[in-house]
Amino acid sequence: MAAVQPSSGGARAGQNPNLQGPITRYTVHFFIRGQDLVLNQNSHSDRSAKFLLGLKGYDRDGKALNWEGNEETVDIKPEELDLIRKNGIPASLNIDVPTAGIIHLVTAVYDRNSGMAGTLEIQLQVTAQVNRDTSQPSEPRRP
Repeated sequence: MAAVQPSSGGARAGQNPNLQGPITRYTVHFFIRGQDLVLNQNSHSDRSAKFLLGLKGYDRDGKALNWEGNEETVDIKPEELDLIRKNGIPASLNIDVPTAGIIHLVTAVYDRNSGMAGTLEIQLQVTAQVNRDTSQPSEPRRP
């Protein structure tokens, strides 16, 4: 997971149109284990994985601050199957959250082929910090 301060006036990451004030952008990198996905076979002897990815940021009182989601379909050729089963499927989502206080970031993966899901909650201490050497924002601390 990486965090940056997006440029002011740029497009916001996430689906909350009412997100206001200073923000920190998080890029969350997922690696979905190949053995955790049901791969459907199609007519060309290829297989496909279909899954939903989601992120949701909450404040300490449980109020949703921002959310993002994406549906992914990955077509897998027979020669790629062993590599997918060994290394998984990489995916990423971006989300902006307010730069103030404790944020609970919840990640979710839902396999549309099997109906199985998994989640992970990460608590973040989001503060605006400037790296003195480069005058660039540094990554927020995790408590």
